[in-house]
Order: sequence, then C-alpha cells, then structure tokens
Amino acid sequence: MFTIKTKIILAYSLAFGLLVTAFALIIYQGIADAEIAKLDARLESHADRLQTELEEDYQQPGFPLRSELDSIVTEGLHDVRIRLLTPENKVVFSDSGFEAPSSVLWKSGFGSKPQIISLKWNHRRYRVLQLPVEIENRVQFILQVAGSMHEIEEAKEDLQLLFFTVIPAGLLLAGLIAYFITSLAFKPMMKMVRAAEQISAANLDARLELPRAHDEVHQLGTALNEMIGRIDKTIKGQRQFVADASHELRTPLTIIRGELEAAAASIRKPSVKENITTSLSELDHLSKLVSDLLTLAKLDAERVRLEVSSVRLDELVVDCVQAARGVAKSKGVTLRIYVEEALEIPGDHEKLKSVMFNLLDNAIKYSARRGVVSVSLMSNRKAGTSSIIISDKGIGIPEAEQSKVFGRFYRGSQPRSKSDGSGLGLAIAQRFVELHGGRIALKSKPGKGSTFTVELPLTSNRT
Repeated sequence: MFTIKTKIILAYSLAFGLLVTAFALIIYQGIADAEIAKLDARLESHADRLQTELEEDYQQPGFPLRSELDSIVTEGLHDVRIRLLTPENKVVFSDSGFEAPSSVLWKSGFGSKPQIISLKWNHRRYRVLQLPVEIENRVQFILQVAGSMHEIEEAKEDLQLLFFTVIPAGLLLAGLIAYFITSLAFKPMMKMVRAAEQISAANLDARLELPRAHDEVHQLGTALNEMIGRIDKTIKGQRQFVADASHELRTPLTIIRGELEAAAASIRKPSVKENITTSLSELDHLSKLVSDLLTLAKLDAERVRLEVSSVRLDELVVDCVQAARGVAKSKGVTLRIYVEEALEIPGDHEKLKSVMFNLLDNAIKYSARRGVVSVSLMSNRKAGTSSIIISDKGIGIPEAEQSKVFGRFYRGSQPRSKSDGSGLGLAIAQRFVELHGGRIALKSKPGKGSTFTVELPLTSNRT
C-alpha cells in the first residue's frame, strides 16, 4: 500500500506526464501539418507555373519542352517527379520515377479540381498534386507533380527522438520536484509522527512540536495536543482513583480481618468456624488484589523506586524455591533447581523476590499433579546478562493468548480462568523486571507446558 506522500508524487508525475505528452503530440502534429502545408504550397506554385508554360507552348514544335519543364520543377524543390497525361490516361511526358508504380493510381480518372494525395513508392513517401490543364476551354492534359516528403519524415523522426528524450527527463524532473516539495510539506508532520510514537501512558505530559506556519498541519498538531491533554487528565484521574480507593480499602479490610480472627477464636461451632475461615480466605484474596492495584497505581505514576543493593541472585533463587516447596508439596508438584554459578547483580531484593514468587506460584498452580517445575539460573558473560528460567509441564498457553499474558486482569482460557488470581501478578512482575533494565520472555505450547525466562543485566544499565 502506498503512502500519502508516494501517492502525491505519483499523481503529480502522472498529471505532468499526461500534460507534457498531450502538448508534445499537439506540437508534433502541428509541425508535421505545417511542413506538409508548405510542401503543398510549393507544389501548387510549381504546378501553376508548369500549367502556364504548357498553355504557352501547346502549339509549338517539340511540345512538351522537357528543358523548360525541368527548370521550373527543380527550382526550390528536392526530389521532384512530374508526369503529363491525357484525360484517357495516356502518358505524354514522364520522368523515370513516375512510371510503373504510379500508373495504377490514376485509372479512376480525375475531377475538374486540383487534388493532393500522399503516396509511397520506392520506399519513400511523396505528396502528389494532380491538376487538370485546360487549353481552349477544354481539359487537354492531367499534370501530376510529386514532391518528396523525405525531409519532413526526417524532421518528424528528429522530433520524436527529442520527445522520447525530453518527456522521460521531464517526468524524472517532475518526480524529483514533487518529492522535494512533498518532503518539505510532510517534514513537520513526520516530526509530529515520531514525537507521537514516543508518547505513551507513561509520558503523557509530552506534547507534539508544532510547525511555525499556521497551516492545516499546525491545526492538526494543536488538535492532537489537546486530545493528548484530555487523555492525560483522564488517565491521571483513573490512576488517582485506583490509588485512593486501594489505600482507603486497606484500613477497613485490616479491621474486618481482625474482627473475623477474633470471632473465629471465640466461636466453637464447627459450621460457623468454617464459614469464618472461608471468609478469611476470600479476604486474603481481596487484600492481595487491593495491594496489587496500589502497586500498579504507583508504577503508573512512576512513584516506585528501586532500593538498589548488591543481590546474590543464586541465593535469592534458592530461597524462593525452598519457600515454595510447601505449596508445591500440597499439589503433588516436584521442584527442581539448577544453579550454574554464584551470581551477584545490582537490584532491589524484595522486588526480584516478588517476581520469583509470582512466576513460581503460576508454574505450580498450572502444573498437573505429580508434575515437575524446573528452575535454572544461568549467565552469559559475553552478553552481560543473567537468566532465570522457570519451566513447567502444565496446561500451557494457546499461541493466540501468549501476547496477552502480561496484560492486566488477564485470566486466559477456561482451564486457567478457574484458578485463583487477580490477573495482575505478571503485569507487576514485568514492570519490576523492566525497572531493572531486563525483560521477561515466554514460550509455551498447549498441553506441554510453559517456560518463562527472566533476563537481567549483570551490571546496572538503568537510565
């Protein structure tokens, strides 16, 4: 698909090419017609003089006088043929060029008026004037005078060559001019496009640079800046609402938990105690959801800062795996760990631990009973990175959904959506890893499991 800029250049070049071609055709035809008219005028002039000479010498001995006829014809004309016939088509006088090829042309007879036609013989084109010669009020002869069109044909060929050279050159020049003009016209717009590509939900305070000229592009940029401002205001309002709501919910949730725990301690009836336990479990889920929402709100507002220290990544991975063994054992899942070497990186210990727990929890949650979850820690000194690889043999993720797993509130397909979780864990984990200058990658096949790879720099490369 062509861009607007390309379409403008093509349209301009096409219009210019059609205009130049039409102009060239008009000139070409005009010059050709003018040259033929000039040749016809000369033929008529010579034919008139020949007719006069014939009328004067009609009764003289030796008629027709070849020398006098030749002197008139060759004066000012090149490659001329003449022939004199009776009305019965009997040749009275003819030069060598007019004999056999043209005899067929006059069998139909002639009218009383002069006629001019174009003919071709001996590989050349001629204009032929045939004129009835009246003597004593009676048509005595038919005079035919033919002038070569060779020079006209050469001029036309030269003109064609000129046009075939000039028109493509003109089209190329028109294309270059159109490209230059459109580049100047689109330059401020392309700057706005590049600036717009850099604007995201994280930096809606940025605005497009407006061109100096108050034209349509300036109006477009102004409208876009106003729209970005409205979006910025709306998103900030939503973030503030989420942050405020999450913050305000934490206190009543804490109070409710305390009251339920106190009630559970004082009540002995098993059915009521079970109901309170279930309520506490749901309350934990709600509290985690509120905590995750508050964390995301802080991340969106860029109020989360890393508390960077030296982190022994191998020890962190081992500690997280050991802490998760209880949950894994309750599900009948085996945890395996492989640490290539001791690694120390700059990072936020608590946030990296949160990432590990989230990925381990998902791997255990979606593994089948008696399944295996593998955790590996490896390094690539040449690339300056470390990799934590967490693999399971669980239900896997369909390819169509893999690009969505790091989205907020993603619950996925039916088997996954039945499990506990808010759908915010991976979104938070990805943001924490990105704050460290790293990335999370996913590979998965339905029915064969999933592999999450956390790649972190060995040295700090955060801006």
